[in-house]
Amino acid sequence: MVRSMKFLRIFGPLTLLALLFCLLFFGESRLEDGFLRGLLFFVRSYKRQSPYTNSILAWVRNRPPSDSPTQDSLLHDDITPPPIKISASDRPAPIIGARAEDILISKAYKSALKDIDLSIHTLMNHDPIFSTSEFKASRKGVPGTRIRTNSERQDLQKWLDCTSGEGEWRWEPINNRAEPRTMTVHKQGAQEAKCERAFYESSSSLGMANRSRSTKDNWDVRPSLKFRWFHSPKCDNTLKPRKIKPTLSRRNLCDLLRHRSILIVGDLSQYSLHDLLLDWTSTKQTHCAGNLYCKIHAICSDDQFSINWNGNSTKLENGELDSHVYHQIPPQPSSQIHFTKNVSSSSTLEEKTPRSSSNHERGTFLRYRRSDSLWGSTSSTDPRFDPVWIHPNNGIRDINNFWYGDVRKSDLVILSRRPLGLPLRDTTLKNLFRASQNMKKSQSVYNKHLDYLRRFSGSDPKVWGTKSDALLVEWNKGERTGDLMIKMAIKTVLEIWLPEVLFTLLQLLKSDDPRSQERLIVWRGEWRMHGDCVSSTSGNTSDNKNEFDWDQWWNGHLSVSAGDGRRPHSSPPDLLSILFPPPNNQTKEPGSTKIDIHQRSLIFHNLQVIFQNHIMRNLVPNLGIPFLDLESLASVWRTGLVASPTFNANHHLLADCYHYCLPSPGLHLEESFLGGLSRILSF
Repeated sequence: MVRSMKFLRIFGPLTLLALLFCLLFFGESRLEDGFLRGLLFFVRSYKRQSPYTNSILAWVRNRPPSDSPTQDSLLHDDITPPPIKISASDRPAPIIGARAEDILISKAYKSALKDIDLSIHTLMNHDPIFSTSEFKASRKGVPGTRIRTNSERQDLQKWLDCTSGEGEWRWEPINNRAEPRTMTVHKQGAQEAKCERAFYESSSSLGMANRSRSTKDNWDVRPSLKFRWFHSPKCDNTLKPRKIKPTLSRRNLCDLLRHRSILIVGDLSQYSLHDLLLDWTSTKQTHCAGNLYCKIHAICSDDQFSINWNGNSTKLENGELDSHVYHQIPPQPSSQIHFTKNVSSSSTLEEKTPRSSSNHERGTFLRYRRSDSLWGSTSSTDPRFDPVWIHPNNGIRDINNFWYGDVRKSDLVILSRRPLGLPLRDTTLKNLFRASQNMKKSQSVYNKHLDYLRRFSGSDPKVWGTKSDALLVEWNKGERTGDLMIKMAIKTVLEIWLPEVLFTLLQLLKSDDPRSQERLIVWRGEWRMHGDCVSSTSGNTSDNKNEFDWDQWWNGHLSVSAGDGRRPHSSPPDLLSILFPPPNNQTKEPGSTKIDIHQRSLIFHNLQVIFQNHIMRNLVPNLGIPFLDLESLASVWRTGLVASPTFNANHHLLADCYHYCLPSPGLHLEESFLGGLSRILSF
């Protein structure tokens, strides 16, 4: 041992001297950066460097700059952007720097949030169903989990909100954790592979020389994938309810989902999450007949998962065992070693109480049912399930498959309901707040709900009394239009969206279903649409010269890559940025406070998302339904969307600024959706 240590003390400095001469004679571009980093890690691990060794290390780290273009491009990669911080004060979207002329918008927004809080209080204390002691007793804890008390339920929701909404995004091209980072290997829909296709086609056209220069960290992936989410330390130190460490990995996710029958219901965004779940729980491409005819899938069942339940699963997490993939994403370089030991020890989960023996005799299955309006009728002949059904409130077609029969076969149901679309014609807008004719069976509940809200909530009578005719204004009036759109959005959510959602929840929670107490229901929050995802202006800029220049840094990466499009926001957008996003064309002046007529649907959608998530975050946990917040982490990512490869293009669909490529930027969908499910199931 003594001889080996003496050898290392001599070998380390000599190797560094050799490296120094290589740098002087051959230049940095001829050396692999991974070798240098590995050498530094090797020397640090023994902590016995001599004084001249430290001097050489310091020179290597802080060597003088070069004027050559190659050296400049490499040094550009050394710049680390500041963290993008997200806090609880960012939800719902705050009003920052409001001017005197924005007083109407500020007042309407605060009044809307107050209406939501009062409405939730009204439901839980005055509603003829939700306020009864019998109903509250039947929803104690979280059915389908080991949570039996309401206090534990509150602790779980606080932990979920903290881990998905308080922390920061950090630039981390080198993995510094003990376990490898699991990267989504997309094998399903081709649409979500557009970003990867654009990136690798662009990289191949640059040639190998330029390609190697553009990835000094030796990780040839889109820049957005080099960001990583770090939730606040207080989430685990003070809010984490139990001593568990649910590592987000494919093996652990399958372990938690084992022997469950999973049902995902909702619109096309739910279908993309269905694809994401398939990517993580299978190593082969799964045949699916599309969002309208999706059949049952057996997941976590192929050979690669069965042989990797124990022991080393590094190849599984790195995607090396996957087949029929669109693009093979290289694993992230790491400063750690001996993954086999670390993965086995850090991934160990707390021993869970086994479910009934009948569950252990079956496999793990996934179903998706499309339902744009999340209509939970028990009758398959309901008019909403017709092939062509037009929503009477906005004149827009909704596609709803009958899905209630699948609920009785499932023990994990994931729900989401998209916002209502803005009526396309002014004649339809006049009918926006008329009660739906398809609520006949629930008409009494629907009317009682509105009556109780209006009677007990103390809401602003101007909001409840607002008629849709008053909203037929010139859409570029700035503050006045923003004020009316806020009132229209909150009225739509409370009078149309919420009653329909409550009808569905009552159908699922009724006591005559013997399995309702064993079924876990999760509500998945929506994320906003990024209207500036292909904007010609940067947005979120500052005149302070001391602040980090995000545009220059991001453009340096885009000069050698493609597929990501716009850079991320340096902070979550506030309400005024959501109402008045940067223009998508050159006809509107930057910084304008006029609402673009082409942005009306986008603004109406985003306002509803804010209000809906605020409602469900505070309402559904009281019903024993955990809420997953996907809005907070996605708020800064106008990057890596389906529209991003068409950056600066003149034509794109508005929905393309809503659907993310897979893997998602920073793996934010994986972290908030799959990570949230893992936390609930490991509780």
